[in-house]
Amino acid sequence: MMFMINNKQNYLKSIMTDLAFTPLKLLANTAEDLSILSTQLQDGLLSLTSLEYDSENKRVTGLVNRFCWEHAHEHKHLGTYYRVHSGFCIHHVESMHLQGFHQASKQRLFNLLSLSISEDLILTMVCSGNHSVKLKLTDLYFQLADLDQPWPTPNKPKHLHEHLEELDQRIA
Repeated sequence: MMFMINNKQNYLKSIMTDLAFTPLKLLANTAEDLSILSTQLQDGLLSLTSLEYDSENKRVTGLVNRFCWEHAHEHKHLGTYYRVHSGFCIHHVESMHLQGFHQASKQRLFNLLSLSISEDLILTMVCSGNHSVKLKLTDLYFQLADLDQPWPTPNKPKHLHEHLEELDQRIA
């Protein structure tokens, strides 16, 4: 059995060496920039315990287990995808409001669905299950950076249209 585990580990290492990974370092200071960040963070796992609001320095920091959409096609034929730990810092934050989160709940990881910003500078981080983080900003300055090397995963996030297509195929 150990032989198989070692072979799997060697196989995963060989896949990782084939991956041309350049850590993301992105900055959003316009709504258009934020939509690009939103795409990169879609289906990331947001750690609620990592979310920190520093009211004195007017910033929010946090960690996301990010799905690497930019590499989703590279080893698709092998059923291998990638995730990476990423950190973010949002500056110029006047206030932070959590909606739908309950202290009594044991859930601490939330699927990040999208980021958006309104004309009155309310940045909304929408998570699955009717959860959201709303930040009142005086200016948009959102930094995102990968913190580590990606690791392989067999799981690719599925969206509603993919579930519906799969259901249609089963019915047909």
